Amino acid sequence: MGYNWKGSPASTMLGQALQSDDMSICQGICQILLAITDTYTKLLLNTSRPDRISLVSCLIGMVLECTGVPGHFPIEENFSDTTLQFWFNFGDDIISEEADHSKRLLSMYSGVFRKLVEVLLRKIMYF
Repeated sequence: MGYNWKGSPASTMLGQALQSDDMSICQGICQILLAITDTYTKLLLNTSRPDRISLVSCLIGMVLECTGVPGHFPIEENFSDTTLQFWFNFGDDIISEEADHSKRLLSMYSGVFRKLVEVLLRKIMYF
C-alpha cells in the first residue's frame, strides 16, 4: 500500500510551515490531526473503501511528519511528543483486532512503523 499523503492540501500546509520553520503552524496542524486520529483510531483501522484508505494514509503520514519535525524535543521544538500517545493507541488497536484482520493491518502499516522507528531513533540522538 502506497502512502501518497504529500499531495493533500493539509499536508501542503504542513510542508510549507516546516519549510518556513513556522513551528506554531506545525503545532496547530498537529493538534488538529491528533484530535481526529486519537478519537477515531478504530474507525480509521476498519476503513475498507479505497478512497478512504487513501485519506487514512494521508492522516497517518501527516502524524508521522509531526512526530519527525526537525529538532530535538524540548530544546528545538515542543510538540512532537504529543504524537506518541497516538502511536501507542494505533499499535494497540491493531493488535487487539481479530487475528486475520490484525495480520492484514500489520502488513498494511509495517512500512509506517518502520519509518516511525527511524524517526524516533533520529529524534533521540544528540550530536
